[in-house]
Amino acid sequence: MRKGVNHTDVKNTNRGIILQLIASGRDYSRAAIASKIHLSKMTVTNIVNELIEERYVCESQIEENTNIGRNPVQLDIAPDAPKVIGIYLSRDAVHCILTEITGKILYHQFTSLCEETANSLTQKIIKLIQDAASVTTDTILGIGVSSIGPLDAEKGVILKPTNFFHISDYSIKAILEDCFQMPVFVNNDMNASALAEKLFGMCMDTKNFVYLGISNGIGSGIISDGKLFQNKSGFVGEIGHMGIYYDGALCSCGRRGCLEAYINMPVILEKLRLASNNPALTCSDFVTVAKQESCHAVFQDMAEKLSYAIINACNMMDPQIIILGHEGYYLPDSYIEYIQQEVNAKILAASHKYISIRKSSFAMKTPIIGSACCLLNEFFAGNFFTSNHPKSSR
Repeated sequence: MRKGVNHTDVKNTNRGIILQLIASGRDYSRAAIASKIHLSKMTVTNIVNELIEERYVCESQIEENTNIGRNPVQLDIAPDAPKVIGIYLSRDAVHCILTEITGKILYHQFTSLCEETANSLTQKIIKLIQDAASVTTDTILGIGVSSIGPLDAEKGVILKPTNFFHISDYSIKAILEDCFQMPVFVNNDMNASALAEKLFGMCMDTKNFVYLGISNGIGSGIISDGKLFQNKSGFVGEIGHMGIYYDGALCSCGRRGCLEAYINMPVILEKLRLASNNPALTCSDFVTVAKQESCHAVFQDMAEKLSYAIINACNMMDPQIIILGHEGYYLPDSYIEYIQQEVNAKILAASHKYISIRKSSFAMKTPIIGSACCLLNEFFAGNFFTSNHPKSSR
């Protein structure tokens, strides 16, 4: 016997979709939502009215309408709608944000990390969350965590990051759920950044794209057919460990010839500092030093190797857009244009496809905003409207 449709699940899914559209800030009315997601006006009206009653949504200004009839009413996320806490865990700092459902940051604080233990790290994270929660009287939906990897996203366990104070098997999801009694969703910082671009950035209408983050290593977050592509092992998107030289330079993973052994920010900065004779050079100086002939070879080598890796990735995944983020955001525009030309000249689909290479929408804040998106992605999927979901709390 064929199983029937669970109408509650369908309704919860529709509620999440409608909330996501309203949270996008694109001035949706009830009629516009009905047209966008192919639901009846009555169904959308009923759901929106429920969301208004539950103080997720409010009506705002009247849209001007030159046609005969009532002007459509624009919908917004209510000012007192529930908020989200995000934690971004990097190798040298913990960032904490409080955001609206729209992804707008209301509060941002961070603390540096130095010679941490699992216990001291936990205490710093808890203090940051407590401080963030204290600045609002609104309900908090839960906590999203974006972190360096590798990690088990389903279990919320940070496995064994390199150069991270020898901390391993760190069960951040269980720790925070036990402490705050609210739902916690965890993902690696590359996936979280891809979600930020999908929910609130340049790729809201893009079904297939890759976020390519360059920092101490190189990783990627992949959106395929509108959804995050990942598995339980946490090792999807490790583009930095794509081999580009047989028996090449030793990588931190123990293998030789990985892209990451040649293209990572510590290596690039060291080369540029030598080339520019500026030992204090940082990523924010890239545009300035790119004008120096002595630095051109460093940037060109980086662009060529990135092009090679992106071409291979495009042949396998067929993305519409490649987003360069994390410290990769600072790569000068002229070299991004070079990468774009190389990629579109050499991919297998070059005769009938064009791939855009762009910088991240949120500069260096992408993985920070992405932390909240780890939770909001579940919220917009309708998973917070089921009766057995852990309740959010103050």
